[in-house]
Parts: sequence; structure tokens; C-alpha cells
Amino acid sequence: MLYDDKVQALSLDAFAHYQMGQVVELSAGGAWYNFYQTTTYDKVWHEPMLRLHASVDVHPVKKLNLHAGLHFWDGMYALAENGKADKLPAFLDLGLSAEYNIISRFSLFLQINNILNNQYQRWNQYDNYGFNIIGGFRFKF
Repeated sequence: MLYDDKVQALSLDAFAHYQMGQVVELSAGGAWYNFYQTTTYDKVWHEPMLRLHASVDVHPVKKLNLHAGLHFWDGMYALAENGKADKLPAFLDLGLSAEYNIISRFSLFLQINNILNNQYQRWNQYDNYGFNIIGGFRFKF
């Protein structure tokens, strides 16, 4: 673990949400960070300078929720073996999910992650899964 004693940043955040009754919800947002002062290291590790996201939620029937989400991150740095800052590539991630509530405490779900099958690292030297599908049930107690 590497810590910096003092990090100062200027950030600009924006978020918008629009809901059409109980059927459709649209969201979009972003955040930009300018890490302008660090005391120990040249960069802030693994924190993106730019985050953008958009999502759509649709409830075609009362117990069914369909979700689509898109995320874009850029400007992340990692500490390279030579002790210098190494910029990680920007990435785009698209996912879909569906959940059906059978009863109030029991539901079935299906997630389709990284639909574009982009190869990226959220953390240095830890590859993200490519295209994958997860399904199952949830029991809330």
C-alpha cells in the first residue's frame, strides 16, 4: 500500500436524472478531477481524472427491472516497476442486467458484463474479465 500524506484536487461533477412515470429512468453523469498537489508521489494512483457514465432502467412490468449501463474512465496512473508513473489506458465498459422479483424477498437475475469484450486494467497488472454472463437468484432476509 502506498499513501500520500496530502493530496489536493479540484473537481467538477455533473449528474442528470430523468424519470418517466414508473416505467423508464435515464441517468448520465461525469466527474473530472485535477489532482494538483501531492507531497510524496508525482501522481495519484488508480484514481481516474475523468469518469463518465450513462444508464437506462426500464420497468416494463411491475416485478421486472431491465438495466443498461455504460462507463468510461481515463487518466489513471499506476506506479511502474522503475518507480515512475505509468498511465493506464482509458476504458469503456457496457453492461446489461435483468432482475425479476418473484416475491418481495426472492428474485432471479441475469447480468451480461463487458459486452464489448474490452481488455483493460482497473488496477495495474490485474486484467478485468472479458465478456461474461452471471445469473442466479437473490434471497433477502
